[in-house]
Amino acid sequence: DLFLREWSERQAQYREMPDLSCHRLDMYRVSTAVLETHQSKRFPGGFVASLSVPWGFARGDKDIGGYHVLWPRDMVQIALAKLASGDAYAARSALFYLACTQNADGGWSQNMWLDGTPHWEAIQMDAIALPILLADKMRRDNALDGYDPVQMVRHATRFLLRHGPVTQQDRWETTPGYSPNTMAAEVAA
Repeated sequence: DLFLREWSERQAQYREMPDLSCHRLDMYRVSTAVLETHQSKRFPGGFVASLSVPWGFARGDKDIGGYHVLWPRDMVQIALAKLASGDAYAARSALFYLACTQNADGGWSQNMWLDGTPHWEAIQMDAIALPILLADKMRRDNALDGYDPVQMVRHATRFLLRHGPVTQQDRWETTPGYSPNTMAAEVAA
């Protein structure tokens, strides 16, 4: 009873949106619940990319990491979804988490554990640009509520200017060089 009541109270905090999926379940509500379960309970704003294992039986129990770690790119996408659903607090928390885990050189690890320790260490330039875009979107939406990400944005911008537009890896971890997706994020940032 307590569990259901707390989930209902949490769902009541989200913006109302019509469900256009024509599915028997309200996919918007299901999506907000799924995103909520991916957030750390120890450090609000720390969102793992996925609790699922997209590789199925090709990966075993010794294959730690993957989507079970925090990816800056995926965190920004989750934060934007939370912002769109009316949860500016979670979006601010994600932005704060990113500021706390930003490397001294202004970049972020490709992915990391909750404490910010890198898991894989390639540079993916879109993952550097997207936190800048999140900060700007939140500024334009008046959703920062006193939080000032300017220092984080400046450091990330310097990183982009020093290392871009080439990327060590594209978003699929397959191709180095000049990626249209990465360059679009860099230019927008």
